[in-house]
Amino acid sequence: MILEFPEKKRTPAEEQVYFERLETEKSRLLNELKALRGESFGEVDTADDGPSIKQDQARKEELVNNLTERLEEIENTIIWAREHGFVCSVCGKEIETDRLEADPASITCKKDLGSEDAKLGIAA
Repeated sequence: MILEFPEKKRTPAEEQVYFERLETEKSRLLNELKALRGESFGEVDTADDGPSIKQDQARKEELVNNLTERLEEIENTIIWAREHGFVCSVCGKEIETDRLEADPASITCKKDLGSEDAKLGIAA
């Protein structure tokens, strides 16, 4: 399916605000990932420390995975928006301002949110 993109209603300055928010979040995520990856758990002093350290490591891995997924989402949105603008990847219409205010990494309009989630294999 080839999307037809309507004439943009947002000005470049309005779009720049969303790009800046995305770049700020990208930078924050990179810093947080760097800090987490540099974090160590030290020596295990007693047998009781072992399970606690394993739980901490598991939580850290889960957090790193979540942050990495969000970083990929941000990077993909930046690429999409630079190429197409802040338009829905399903229908090609501009994404609602309130949706972008809530999450500038949105690549679907409200109407097509479920469609995009279904394409990505995510439950709505």
